[in-house]
Amino acid sequence: MNCPKCAGEMEEGLQVDAAPGGARQAVWIKGKDLPTINVTLFPPSTKVMGERYLVMGYRCKECGFLEYYAKEKA
Repeated sequence: MNCPKCAGEMEEGLQVDAAPGGARQAVWIKGKDLPTINVTLFPPSTKVMGERYLVMGYRCKECGFLEYYAKEKA
């Protein structure tokens, strides 16, 4: 895969989200309305319903451009 900005080589990687006790792979959730996260609780919590897809990313080795895709269901 080549970078759409500079034509450099792209490398695959993951975007991670903070989670209680560590980190987890980011997901994309189908829909446009998400509930508000309750930040007064520890750990913060929310229930998000909908189809989930794992987020895979690519980073250009030359210019650092990032591009993300959500292809695989979580």
